[in-house]
Amino acid sequence: MEHLLRPADCPTCNFEIWKIIVNNQRPCIGSKIRIFYIMVLDLIVILRSTLKYDDLFCLRILQIQPHYVPFECLSAWIGLELESERKKTSENTSQSQRLDSDCMEASLHVFDEVLGRGNCIDALIGRAYYYELKDEFAKAIDELNQVIVAYPWYLPALCEKGRLGMLLQDWDLVQETSQLILQRDPHNIEGLRLTIHVMLCIGTEAINATNVLDKLLRTIEERETCNGNLCLQVSAPLARIAGRGCPSVLRKTLALIKRAEGLLPKHAQLFMEMADQNFLVGDYKAALENYRLASQLDELSMEPMYGSVQCLLVLGEVEEAEQQLELLVEISVSMGKSASLCYVMAQLVWKKEKDYSRCRDLLAETIALQSKVTTKRKDYRFYTELNPDRLRSIANLFLVLSRYVCKGICVDRSFCLQQSVLLLELVLDIIPGHLTGYLMLAEVQIQLDEFDSAQCTLQAALGLDHTFAAAQLLLSQVQVQLKNFDTARQSLEQALSDNFMVRETVKYHVIQAHILLHYKENEEALKVLESAMFLQGMKQVSTDMYEAYYSSTDLNALGQTADSDRVLVYLLLADVHMRFGHTLEATKTIQDAMNEFMGTPEEAQVVIASAKLALQRDEVSKALAILKQVPVESIYFIKAKVTMADIYINHWHDKAMYANCYRELGEFFPSAKTFLMLGEAYMKVDDLHKGVEAYESAMRESPKDGSVAAQVGKALFTSHNYEKAIEHYTAALQTVDEGVWKLVLYYDLAESYYKLKKYGQAEALLTDMLARADIDSPHKESRKTSSLMLCLKGSLLLSKVQNLLGTSGTLAEVMSSVRNLQSRLLPKLHGQHGLIKEDAIKEQNCVAADIYYQFAKECEARRDLDKTVTLLHEALKCNPAHNQAILALARIHLSSGDISETEQKCASILRADPFNSEAGDILVRLMLNKEHYESAIIHFKQNLERDPNHYFSLAQLIRLLRCAGQSDEAQQYVLIAQKASSTSHTHAGLYYCKGLLARYLNNPHEAVQMLNRARSDPEWVKPAICLLIEIYLNIGNELVWEEVNLEGTNPSSEEGIKAAWKLLGENRLLDGQSINQLVLECYGTMATRQKADIEFALGRLTESVPKEEQKVSVLLAMATGLTLLKQTAKAKNQLRIIDRMVYKWEDGEAFERAWLMLANILMQGGKLDAAEELCRRCLKYNKDCARAWEYLGIMLEQGHCYGDAVVYFENAWKCHRESSPSVGYRLAFTYLKEKRYLEAISICHKVLKSFPNYPRTKKDILDKARLCVRP
Repeated sequence: MEHLLRPADCPTCNFEIWKIIVNNQRPCIGSKIRIFYIMVLDLIVILRSTLKYDDLFCLRILQIQPHYVPFECLSAWIGLELESERKKTSENTSQSQRLDSDCMEASLHVFDEVLGRGNCIDALIGRAYYYELKDEFAKAIDELNQVIVAYPWYLPALCEKGRLGMLLQDWDLVQETSQLILQRDPHNIEGLRLTIHVMLCIGTEAINATNVLDKLLRTIEERETCNGNLCLQVSAPLARIAGRGCPSVLRKTLALIKRAEGLLPKHAQLFMEMADQNFLVGDYKAALENYRLASQLDELSMEPMYGSVQCLLVLGEVEEAEQQLELLVEISVSMGKSASLCYVMAQLVWKKEKDYSRCRDLLAETIALQSKVTTKRKDYRFYTELNPDRLRSIANLFLVLSRYVCKGICVDRSFCLQQSVLLLELVLDIIPGHLTGYLMLAEVQIQLDEFDSAQCTLQAALGLDHTFAAAQLLLSQVQVQLKNFDTARQSLEQALSDNFMVRETVKYHVIQAHILLHYKENEEALKVLESAMFLQGMKQVSTDMYEAYYSSTDLNALGQTADSDRVLVYLLLADVHMRFGHTLEATKTIQDAMNEFMGTPEEAQVVIASAKLALQRDEVSKALAILKQVPVESIYFIKAKVTMADIYINHWHDKAMYANCYRELGEFFPSAKTFLMLGEAYMKVDDLHKGVEAYESAMRESPKDGSVAAQVGKALFTSHNYEKAIEHYTAALQTVDEGVWKLVLYYDLAESYYKLKKYGQAEALLTDMLARADIDSPHKESRKTSSLMLCLKGSLLLSKVQNLLGTSGTLAEVMSSVRNLQSRLLPKLHGQHGLIKEDAIKEQNCVAADIYYQFAKECEARRDLDKTVTLLHEALKCNPAHNQAILALARIHLSSGDISETEQKCASILRADPFNSEAGDILVRLMLNKEHYESAIIHFKQNLERDPNHYFSLAQLIRLLRCAGQSDEAQQYVLIAQKASSTSHTHAGLYYCKGLLARYLNNPHEAVQMLNRARSDPEWVKPAICLLIEIYLNIGNELVWEEVNLEGTNPSSEEGIKAAWKLLGENRLLDGQSINQLVLECYGTMATRQKADIEFALGRLTESVPKEEQKVSVLLAMATGLTLLKQTAKAKNQLRIIDRMVYKWEDGEAFERAWLMLANILMQGGKLDAAEELCRRCLKYNKDCARAWEYLGIMLEQGHCYGDAVVYFENAWKCHRESSPSVGYRLAFTYLKEKRYLEAISICHKVLKSFPNYPRTKKDILDKARLCVRP
């Protein structure tokens, strides 16, 4: 509120006159004059010296006139002003002195009383000031809004509202308010000032800010002709915000300072500010001169002296700078260190001594001291004191240190880069439109290998200025690192279209070469790299990044060429020569690079490239010798050691030396990072014991670091060391500090329990995690994006766990809870300093789609198809590429017979992923429903050519080939799958396919063995159990309704029934009480052939399945029971219903058995034509149906057409794999009738070999055939 109370600059002579008059006439002064006098004194902040006189006067006035409004408001304002001064003193001295709340509350009470008697502008603004002092800015703005509504002419209220918006960093509010001010007064100084401030902060084009600044300069010249202090106050914060990235703005702010110079000729602070701005525009000599003038005018101020030293350092006068700094250090012993002193000391240490550790420590101390003296209120003074340019220069120096770190690389390099990130994020937090800050932050993130974050940062910069060529160029580099070469090429072309000077940069040629090499355009890449060698940037002498920062007046320019880019030209050129087999040229290029970069950090990178060159020439020993030359102090030492390790393991297959490379890293740089690398190395060579020891060492190095604990836990779990992983997570939860990483550990441990099927422990941990996160807590930590994301993942996993335990709430409650979490999360993904985290938002849209998909699956399980379809469509709104949702919709459309929609959904998936197996399988089902069996076979064969171990495709192909009568070919694909993987003996899918094939080949014993092995895998246990039950109950081969099976059961069948019931119990846990489970249980009940059991089974089928939901399998089971009860007519009715149904491939075996059962009944009734039609229908869909061939043969045999019957019996005998005695008997008999005696004898021998006691074979056929062949 200060600018409402005090003008920026007023002549003090008038106030002195007021003071003399009042002091001389104090006894007889009137109350109004006294009030004006106190106001005037307050305006020039000398109120404190007169309070001892005014207190008595205040009491007298209040006694005479208790409700005199001007005096009441004045007394309340005095109370607030006293507290304001105390607050400033507390901030400046870093004391935690609490405001005198009683005095403030008394002032608020006065304002409330005044407003209770009617509107008063002083009281309203006083209440706003009260809330501002309490840091309740939103309430203060509400009070000001009342003033603006009641007194629309009062512009100071609007100005104050804009300033409070600045404190809140609400740029929309500031922009809106400044526009309102300028609408009412186009030349209002505060409105223009706010407009320029928000333009520079949110990243409006510099030309627009310059134009408004021109208008502000003219306005000050017209309205504040003699106000030099105003020029100084306006210029300083704008110059700090603009920085060296906006030279056009700096020129205008310097003009404002030059104008103030004529009004304040001997003002030390003015010359200090002029020097600071000279420094920003790169005029270091002028800055040095002005710093010295400021120092002469104010000999007690140390800041101009520190500025002089910094100018000397930048100008290269290190010796003089060192001499001056020695004096300043001695003075600081008595006065204490300042941030500026530590900063120039760090620069001197770097320039002269290259003492990395000391320089790093001094920079860290600079940051700590700077944070203490910077005001916390983000007003104009905040930007001046914080000095964003200094923060950027410190970040730049940290980046320099990261390339020249001393021993302890894995700690120091990361520390320096992380400090750079923190500083740049702070700059972008307060100036979200700072393009230079985005560019620097992206470069640091690239150094940290955080390419996704760098991509997000650059996209934010391009959102502010889509023509920012430097950002497009760097984005192209990031895309190359992410292997997105198409996108990289687009970004590179966009950068070139934005600024043709891009093609003159080394970085452009390097990126273009990378892209061309990816697309195998080696000749073009060679031309690009050879032309790059002649660029001006390649000829420049290697410069320090520190010196480059101060040598450029525009950090957004494209002219800077880093050594890291220059060295890549040499390395890529050598690589291209090697691709063409130009060994001599490649060697010469590497040698040139060695000469060019000797003594720089890039030298080690050239050494590593030289080693790789030797490796390509098969000179493995030489490559290792070269890599050993990389010094420990190099930032590439770890890369060299890792390259050596790869050579040992890949070329010499020496596991011991491979692990030894990582062990040496742990010895040189004992840190959590290197021990994690060592642990991974030991795990790779199957030394689990040492791997666990290395992980334990990592935890000892950083016992409270949750990120390390999480990495160790994941490594242990993925290496199948489950018990150790659980122990590790449990111990880590006791030691890791509270925060996001502790929530990560909770989630990881719960997920581990979930994977191990320990659902109770998982539920307890997830419940505890969500309670600890406390998302409704006002504490800042609980509102972090990462915490909310973990809560979201935890809620989803808890929903799955509770669903398995049967303890979940209603679907609506769970969905509401999860969606509420995500609604809190999405706004936070706009990130700090205006960064829109597009990848994170995309990820959360994918999470939202997953949420809808999970709930859709639950609805589908509850057979609520309408709700299922609605939720799946919601999932696709969030993520149109959600394949699982598309596939689920395709399956629903397929089941409802909507073929066009099914084809459309599958086609949309296959366009993006031509080899998507699930979409392909649905299309295959369409082919099968359309009876395009050959096309389906081709599809599955293609799947198996790409992946021989795709067991779902193999199982489907086995069934299709069997139906096509090509079961022998199916055996070949099983053998190919077995040989395709060295670990195929552990694949449950392979055993399932073997069991399925054995069943089709009429080998039940082998089928049982294979299927029992397949039960070990959760993916295959359910289909394996179902097949086993069918084999034990004999539901498919020897039909249960035949007379031969009605003679009673034998001990083996009783054992089969017991085994089937045991499997039915297991299947109930997996499948619940589904229709398929019910049908199998009823078959198990009917297997006893007892009338009561059969009737009980029929009752269950009738009661449990509504008539409209009765499927083929249900009707077939009912017909089987009725047949066993000799109720043939009723069984025939059920079978007739099936006969009228449309054939579906998934129910093919049930249809086949139903048709055969009906054919058998019709044959017994003498309706041979209808029976023949049913048998031929079976053969249409399954050429390997032995029973259909047999029935056709029997019907011909009954008509005495033995010649034709032979063909059918031969096919039946072949389909049975010569293992059915009844078919063998009939085939031998027809051979006998056809006088083919030798064939009859051969068949009889085969039958008697497998079934020696099969009745009548020897007597009726074999003996007669032998007699007929005797001469």
